[in-house]
Amino acid sequence: MRKIPKCVRVRIWGFACSGLLLVLISACWLKAFSTEDVNKDEEPEMADRSVAEMIPQEDAAQAVPLAELGKQNIRVLIKTSHYKNLLHKELLIGSDQKWYLEYGENPGQREWHEAGETVWITEESACFSPENSYVQIGTAETNGRIFLKNVERDQGNPSYRGTLEIRRVSDGMAVINSLGLEEYLLGVIPSEMPASYPVEALKAQAICARTYAVSHLISPGYPELNAHLDDSTAYQAYGNQPEQENASTAIEETEGLILLTGEGDLMDTFYYSTSCGKGTDVSVWDDAGGKKTYPFSEAVDEPSFLMEECREDLEFELPWYRWTYEVQELDLGTFEGRLQALIGSNEPLKLNTLHDLVVTKRAKGGAAKELAIISDEGIYWIRGERRIRELLCDGKAMAKRKDGSEIFCATLLPSAFFLMEIGKKEGNVVGYVLTGGGYGHGVGMSQNGAMEMALQGSTAGDILKYYYEDGILSKMD
Repeated sequence: MRKIPKCVRVRIWGFACSGLLLVLISACWLKAFSTEDVNKDEEPEMADRSVAEMIPQEDAAQAVPLAELGKQNIRVLIKTSHYKNLLHKELLIGSDQKWYLEYGENPGQREWHEAGETVWITEESACFSPENSYVQIGTAETNGRIFLKNVERDQGNPSYRGTLEIRRVSDGMAVINSLGLEEYLLGVIPSEMPASYPVEALKAQAICARTYAVSHLISPGYPELNAHLDDSTAYQAYGNQPEQENASTAIEETEGLILLTGEGDLMDTFYYSTSCGKGTDVSVWDDAGGKKTYPFSEAVDEPSFLMEECREDLEFELPWYRWTYEVQELDLGTFEGRLQALIGSNEPLKLNTLHDLVVTKRAKGGAAKELAIISDEGIYWIRGERRIRELLCDGKAMAKRKDGSEIFCATLLPSAFFLMEIGKKEGNVVGYVLTGGGYGHGVGMSQNGAMEMALQGSTAGDILKYYYEDGILSKMD
C-alpha cells in the first residue's frame, strides 16, 4: 500500500479538501437526522451476518450522499514496465475481441481491428496530428479486454477493462484507463493482498481500497493529466496480478461500502504489509530536511520492544515480524549520493568524515521520523520514514528475517521501526546494525494482521474496527 513523499502530501491535502467538500454537500441533509454516539467499549458479536451488519446499527452514522461519486468512472494513469516512468515512448496494443482506435476531430475517426490484431503507437503515429493529441481505445463488447503487450507486470502483460486513452504530451504519451469503480477494484485487491487470504480479510481490504479510491475521485492525484491516481504502490497497486475469484467475491459482497469518520468524512484508510506489534500515525511522513547547524536533543524514546517478541502480537509467527540488517563496511561515496538526492542539494556533498548517525525523533509506536547525519561539514537532517529507509539501505546488504531467511533490499529498508547500533573506527562511522520489525510504513491496517484476525474468526467489520477505531461503515447509495 500500497507508495509516502510528495504523493503523501498530495493525499493528505486531498483528504482535507474532501472533508470540506463532503460537509458542504451533506450539511442540509444531515440536519434532519441525529447520529448516536459510537459505543467504543462494545465489541461486535462474531456471528454469521451480512457485511451491512458487521458494525452494530447503533454505531452507524447516517450515510453521506456519495452515490453519485460511486457512479463515476475512475481514471488510472498506467505507468511503464515495472512502474519506472509515468510516460510511454511506444505502445503495442491489442485485444481479445474486435476493438477500435478513435481519433481526430469530433466525432472522430474510428479505426476497427480484429481480435488478436496488434498495433504499435508512438508519438509520431498518424493518429496524432498538430490538431489532435488524443486517442481512445475500446472494444466492441463491454466485457472486452485491452492488452498492453509491451508493458510488464508481475502477471506478465496486463489487460484492462473499460477504455484506454492515450494523450500525447511534451515528453511522451500518458496512458489512462477509464473504468467503473467496482471494476477498478477487481484489479486492485489481488494486487494488494493475496487472494488466498481469508475472505473476511479480503473484504476489509476491499472496503479500505474503495474508500481510498473515492478520496481520489474527489481530489485527483494528476489533475494536469485528468487522472485520479496511478497504478503503482505510490497510490494502490492495480493490474499487477490477474483478477482472482476470491477477491472478486469480496468486492461483490462489499459493493458500495466505504469507511467514514463520525463526522461523515472519508476515513484515511492507509494500509501496509506487516506490523511489528505496533503501528504509527501520519506524522511519520514529514519529509522536510536539509542542512542545519543548531544542536539537537538525543532524548528519544527507543523502541526497546524490538529486542523481544510478544506472542500476543498478531504477526508473531510471520517472517517480517522481526528482522536485522547489517552494513559491515559503509561506502561513504554512495552514502553521500543518496543523501544529496534525498535533501535535493544542487551542490555535490563531500563528507570527509561521518561522525555519527542519530535518530532524533520518532513517531507513535517508535518509528524513526528524523535522522541526524553528523559530519565534519555540519549536521544534515533527513525527515520522513521512507527517506530514512532509503538513506540507510545501501543496496548491498540482506535483511535477515525471523525465520532465518535473507531478503535483498534494493532501495528501501523493510520499515522504520528499528534500533540502530553504530560501528566506529577512530571516531568515524564505518558501519551499522539495525534491529527492526515489520514491513511497510506502519500507518493504518496491517494486511497480515487482518489475515491473522480473519483466521481467528474475526469478520471484516471486526478487523476495520480494530485498525480504524472510530471508523463507521456506510453504503454509497
